[in-house]
Amino acid sequence: MDRLSELPDDLIRRVFHFAPVKEAASTGALSRRFRSVWRSSDAVNLQARALEDDGSYRCNSEQQTRRLLSHRDAFVSGAKAALHAADDHVTRLSLRLQARADDTIRNFVHLRSDGRWLNNMDVVADVLSHPKVRRVEELQIAMDYNHGSFDQEVRLHRTGVYEIKLGSIPSKTLRVLELTSCKIFTLPAAVKFPCLASLRMDNCYVPLQHLQSVIFSAPALHAVHLESVYLGRCDRKEEEEGTVVRLHCPAVTWLVLDKCGWTEGECKLEIDAPRLRRFKYTGLLRRLSLSPQPPPDLSRVDLHFISDYGEDPCRDRVLLWKFLHNFRSAKELKLLVQHLEYIAVVDAAERAKLLRPFRNLERLELGGVHRPKGKTAAVAIANLLRCCPAVRDLHINLSTTKNDSDKQPRHVREFLQRKSRDDLHNSIQHFLRRRLERVVSLKGEISHDDADDYDEAADIPALTGRSFPCLQDSLRRVSLRFWPEKTNCFGMKLIRFFAENGIALEEMRIDDGNNWMNQHANRNVERWIANSSSQKRNTTLKVLPLKR
Repeated sequence: MDRLSELPDDLIRRVFHFAPVKEAASTGALSRRFRSVWRSSDAVNLQARALEDDGSYRCNSEQQTRRLLSHRDAFVSGAKAALHAADDHVTRLSLRLQARADDTIRNFVHLRSDGRWLNNMDVVADVLSHPKVRRVEELQIAMDYNHGSFDQEVRLHRTGVYEIKLGSIPSKTLRVLELTSCKIFTLPAAVKFPCLASLRMDNCYVPLQHLQSVIFSAPALHAVHLESVYLGRCDRKEEEEGTVVRLHCPAVTWLVLDKCGWTEGECKLEIDAPRLRRFKYTGLLRRLSLSPQPPPDLSRVDLHFISDYGEDPCRDRVLLWKFLHNFRSAKELKLLVQHLEYIAVVDAAERAKLLRPFRNLERLELGGVHRPKGKTAAVAIANLLRCCPAVRDLHINLSTTKNDSDKQPRHVREFLQRKSRDDLHNSIQHFLRRRLERVVSLKGEISHDDADDYDEAADIPALTGRSFPCLQDSLRRVSLRFWPEKTNCFGMKLIRFFAENGIALEEMRIDDGNNWMNQHANRNVERWIANSSSQKRNTTLKVLPLKR
């Protein structure tokens, strides 16, 4: 049954809007109706794979040059034919070149018929000059090659293989611009992007001064996403630790810096984004600030520091807390670190200097590795509880190893899942035996039903007995995810701490990695609530499983 043909034309056009042009055109063989519909989708998605030899195409012979030029000319001819076939002006254009080496892409784009490589010869600019592209609204240019991984920091000299000339881009109607493995060196003063709202760059190189020019040329730009981007300097002056570089984003409301680098040395990056509402940073712990003051409308902040601290943990701890000072007005904060112990502020004088209140923060998510006994990790949690007097929703994700179980090999995950099912079965059998023992003991010989595994959850020196405003007034939900240890389980101690001290707490969700703790936690939480010294606390606390 052909159900695809029953779809309305508008929906089919939307499907073709994202389909590669070859696949879209080939649907004409399925139905005469599709021959005209795909042309009216207002989108052309071009893909090509550059010819290569042994992983890296080298133009060292006339035969290889002719072969490459023939392949390249066929691509350009096909691209122009697809654009010419469009019924109206193209609003979405994507151009993706694939290869195993960056030299292959450069040769494909810039090689002349005489075998010389010239920057003036530009296949991409040739395609963009087509009349049907003049009113393009979404433009994607991607040079896909094996550029390696960026686990710790951007490889400064491997970002960007194609120097894109922004002057060749249709700019009057452009709303979305996405660049992959490109370089930006120049922006003509006459080029403006009056409608540009979203800029995304991946594995690119752009001097900070030129990025600033692009932002200033786009007064409506509200979203900037930079992933594995190196922000260089136009001049090659030697940079000292006190050097400050600035980026002004007057209209940006959403900014992402994902594994990016800027300049060389220990320069500080100041970002002036007064309208910023959402900020995400993933990478090394570096000197960054939002200047001149935290944006008043900042709602969500995601921070993920992906490496261990350096040779001076004390200096890095101060740097991290100063990093957090930028987001004191945020309503939601997600903080992921490698080691919770390294962010803990133990000294009272240092706490007075570094800890600043997050008065508007309502949701806090904290994740990181901790030592099994968790003493210093508890200090880090206490620091954050002290700084967040109005938090309502608290998520804590703990691990005793650097590698998260979700990233383990498939056979390891399957083994853990089988073990989890076995633990759940044993736990249920244990629970049923305890119910039977309790019924029998009603005749007079009472077995100590309260003496179960949860009673091993002893006090936490950094938390137990201390007063935190959020526990008294605002905290409603707590989610805990941890892996239990054989002895002295830090996660179990946290359950007991929040159960006894969370006066306004309504819900607690638990994931201990074995899917069994919530089966028995309610009874223990009720007992801890009854033993609590506070008479004003909420006694309707529910313990539920945490959904992964």
